[in-house]
Amino acid sequence: MTLVLSIPACRSGFEVAPQPCAAVHCSGHGVCALLDAAPTCVCDHGFHSTGLDCVADAAPCELVTCSGRGICGLLDGQGYCLCDPGFHNRDATSCIADPWPCAGVDCDGAGVCGLTLGGQPLCACDPGYGNAGPTRCRVSITPLAFGPTTPADGAAVPRQVTLAGSCTADQQLAVSGDLLTAQQPTCTALDSFTSAVVLAAPDGSKWVQVAQQVPGYASETIRRRFVLDTSPPALAFCCTTPAAGATLTTRHISLEGSCETGLDVQVTGDLATAPIASCVAGTFLQPTELAPGDGPKSFSVQQTDAAGNLGQTARTVQLRLAAVALDLAGPAIAAAESCEKYTVTTRDEDRTLRAVDADVAIVLGGEGHGSFYSDSLCAVGPITSSALAVGQDTVELFFRDRIAERIRLTATANGYAAAALDVTVQPRVGLTQPGGAGAGVLEYRAAGRTFDFRFQATGLTAGAGYTLIYFPEHAAAPTSGDHLICLADTSADDAGALILDDGSGGLRSVETHSDLPAGYDDRFFLRSGAHIRLVLASDVDCLGDSTTPSHMLAARESEYLLDDVAIAFDDTEVTHLVKKDAAWTPLPGSYYGEVHFEPAASTFSFSAQFRALDAATAYTLIYYHDPWPGRQLRCLGTGSSDPSGALTIANTIELDSGLPSLTDPNYSYAKIWLMRSTDVDCLAPQVLTLNVATTVFDYGDGLRYDDTDHPRSDIAGIEGSFLAPVACKWSSTAFQNAAFAPRDGSAVVWFTAKPATTTGRVIYGLASGRADLEAAVAASVVFDADGKLRAWHGGNAVYQADSAVGYSVGSRAVYRIRLDVDVPSHSYGVAVLSGEDGRDWVTLATAYPFRTEQAAVGALDALVFFSPTGDAHLVCGASVE
Repeated sequence: MTLVLSIPACRSGFEVAPQPCAAVHCSGHGVCALLDAAPTCVCDHGFHSTGLDCVADAAPCELVTCSGRGICGLLDGQGYCLCDPGFHNRDATSCIADPWPCAGVDCDGAGVCGLTLGGQPLCACDPGYGNAGPTRCRVSITPLAFGPTTPADGAAVPRQVTLAGSCTADQQLAVSGDLLTAQQPTCTALDSFTSAVVLAAPDGSKWVQVAQQVPGYASETIRRRFVLDTSPPALAFCCTTPAAGATLTTRHISLEGSCETGLDVQVTGDLATAPIASCVAGTFLQPTELAPGDGPKSFSVQQTDAAGNLGQTARTVQLRLAAVALDLAGPAIAAAESCEKYTVTTRDEDRTLRAVDADVAIVLGGEGHGSFYSDSLCAVGPITSSALAVGQDTVELFFRDRIAERIRLTATANGYAAAALDVTVQPRVGLTQPGGAGAGVLEYRAAGRTFDFRFQATGLTAGAGYTLIYFPEHAAAPTSGDHLICLADTSADDAGALILDDGSGGLRSVETHSDLPAGYDDRFFLRSGAHIRLVLASDVDCLGDSTTPSHMLAARESEYLLDDVAIAFDDTEVTHLVKKDAAWTPLPGSYYGEVHFEPAASTFSFSAQFRALDAATAYTLIYYHDPWPGRQLRCLGTGSSDPSGALTIANTIELDSGLPSLTDPNYSYAKIWLMRSTDVDCLAPQVLTLNVATTVFDYGDGLRYDDTDHPRSDIAGIEGSFLAPVACKWSSTAFQNAAFAPRDGSAVVWFTAKPATTTGRVIYGLASGRADLEAAVAASVVFDADGKLRAWHGGNAVYQADSAVGYSVGSRAVYRIRLDVDVPSHSYGVAVLSGEDGRDWVTLATAYPFRTEQAAVGALDALVFFSPTGDAHLVCGASVE
């Protein structure tokens, strides 16, 4: 149809003809147009023309009911029914019912058909039946399987084994195999079975089989292989084990013998402890201790193998520890050889005699009990009796002057007695009056926090006052001697005798705040001994002040008692600082000082005195932290010397750590230095310039301080004193295990290693229990054969490192290792501080997983180190936080 809009033009002089659309409005829902010169309406969307009007179109779904089983919607503009579930379209505008899905479904007569949420048929099967497809029901079957209580495949087992597992209820099972007898069970209503079987001889590999046949199903069979083992482990004593029936004179014994490799050896019996030994290469060796008390002692070793076979061997010995005690009588001065005589008497502790009919021997010394100088013992007197009697058996020991050693005296009788007395023989020196009749004896303790002494003298001026002093060596004359120490004073009695003691015959204590000889005594550098004198009280000033210490007022040596042999006393709370040359050799008579300190407290308190420094110069006292240039050092105090070069620095400081700190490779003692303040930066902190000519160094005794509220370690020593800061061990091919308190959370483990070679391989790590295989070490660090430090990365099962860290050998090649362990996450980190190349801690590993074989370990309680290549590294200063 062609729609033509015609608008004729008007010519001049003519009238306009009427327009056909002029009065046509199309009901307001369209426009008028000419169709073949006649008006017609072009209607809007949703309207259609009726004559010259536009009327609304009818809705497509207006009269569509979908048979009452659906709803009408538009499809291509036309009404279309969406039918309800269970109905479908007969045509576009009506719905009819679907066929019933369960029609004809009988579920094999063992269930009821129902519909899924999707309208599909599904059988709900009766008890004892299961679905064999959506519309089928068959007898239910439980797969035949061995349960966890049945020994694992390949397990070593005894002759009788109980099989257990799952099966189909009420079904008969058939048990067969390498069996002597077997129970043929019926599966219970709980879908389980048990069967006790007896394996056929001889020992070796054995098969067992269980089968079940469920109607309508194929037969099921399960098999398992066991290793029949009816032979117990073979155990036998040998070698260092005491012989059966032997009489022992010590509780400490060693058990040694043959065993079955791979099984722990349990030690039991009349023992103080019941240790467990490892059987390695068919042998065991276990030190142990018999229970206290004389008499028969029985002990045994046993092993239980995987099959439950128990092997054991036992032995009985006699323990005889005679209750011999020792009393130390004397001392008395012996005239011969200027030796001092000490009398030792043996007695029975319970004051009753024992059946002993042989001599009592006295043995001196012994491992771990100190020693004495070879020229100190003059003689040992004879035993006075051949039979042990209360208070009668004695031995006389003669010592030369100046002996001050801790010794052990052990009394033995009849070859089996063992009683010991630790004795500290006090040093004794004589003082005499030049050209006079006076004489004295000084007895003292050679070491301690105070100078403890007792002094007796005779031949003095009756009623005169006397003072016992320490006199420094550097004094040119008695009156010029300053820094002397007044030890005690009293007056001679009417007979010219005096005694200086604690008032009851014991030793008197004096705080000297110094070794004797003292640091300001030139004899200190020679360590040859301190001068002790008894002088008239009127000839000495014992008060002194800060500028003029105690000193002599007069010199009358003919009236004094002078020592003929100098003494040596070690004040355990003083460390000395001295001037050294470029070779670190002390220079007598030059700079020196003393640091007096409290060895254990919550804060570090000290007082330091120096002399002969550069005048009017600022100095700083530091704790020097290895390695060079001494980062992590601590500035302890600062002061300026006076015009004479004297300086005193006293301070109380919170260090939050003991001295030396755990991170200091110089873990044996803290180095204390006095430096010019311009040579040290206390903020960095570090030493800026090491000027040997102006530094006062520790003399070598160093300093150790325990910060009581920041303990160095919360566990005791492992394997003796291995965790003690001064203890060290050597690595070897043998696995060295050192136990500590179990850690199931986080922990920090420290140790220091000094390599002996860069071409070997040494491994350090942590384990749960005793480790004798590399795979048993959960978190480890290795000094590898390529001269590198690496850590085990469990995820990749290789040794690697986040940062490449090399190591070397040499006098300063010391490596401080830190392991940060988190047991719950089974991960750890490693950091290293190199004593030779490093300046700061280097992170070797962060959050590395434990070794794959230890990925589920619940706690760590052993430090392990070993060398697969047999290299010897020195391991020191181990601790756990």
